[in-house]
Amino acid sequence: MAFLRWTTVTIMPDNISRGMLETFLLFLRPTDNQALLDFSSRVVEEAKNLGAPFAEHHRDKAQIPAPFAATR
Repeated sequence: MAFLRWTTVTIMPDNISRGMLETFLLFLRPTDNQALLDFSSRVVEEAKNLGAPFAEHHRDKAQIPAPFAATR
């Protein structure tokens, strides 16, 4: 019986840069579709202007799902 070997790779923020995990994930996002990324930033800004219930310091948390919603 063969034994499976698992390898775990952990990517961690540097603990110096500002932000939360979502800020780090935004840093890792692909930049090949800049138009979509710009659009998602504008969507989050407009949602905030219309009263979306997220704190300003959670803007990155709001921006993570925005590109997915824009592509549906």
